[in-house]
Amino acid sequence: MKSEILNNEFRPQAITPSMYQEIYQSRSDAFAVEHNPFAPCDFAEFSKIMDNFSVNLAEVYSAKGLKWVITQDEKILAVLGISQINKMMKTAEIGHQVNPKLRGMGIGTKAVFALINHVFANSDLRKLIATISDNNIPSCKIVEKIGFKQEGLLRKHFLINGEQRLATLGFKNMLTRTALTPFSLAI
Repeated sequence: MKSEILNNEFRPQAITPSMYQEIYQSRSDAFAVEHNPFAPCDFAEFSKIMDNFSVNLAEVYSAKGLKWVITQDEKILAVLGISQINKMMKTAEIGHQVNPKLRGMGIGTKAVFALINHVFANSDLRKLIATISDNNIPSCKIVEKIGFKQEGLLRKHFLINGEQRLATLGFKNMLTRTALTPFSLAI
């Protein structure tokens, strides 16, 4: 199954309301809850939040954030997004979440690489940033494989489940257009 998934080209696609339930359930996964600062909400509230995201990079500076999915055979492999968009600096923060049933298969690396290529090909953003909790080792490995470099540490940056993360990697990984070799991901 792994080679079947990884042999297909990944393209970020629009999230539809019919996908909300699956995404909502995956964000409730124990690993996701442990490593991500999700605000608790019920499904109705989550749906309203999702309705506010755009997929159109032409709206990059007017949207609150943009979100996409990577799918195969109508199954969500990963949810991807950009937020914290700074028009003046032309920067944004990336985020990703791999389907809990498919972690450890290289999907995250390939999906994040597809996101980066999509953003750089369709916007004038010049730098993408990943801020990752220091104990989220799989996510740190994903961005490091792609070529992000650690540039700093933000202590007590995240508040996850009421707990301050003491050594959160913040502005940890930054990638600029010139640092990316398009479509050269090898897993």
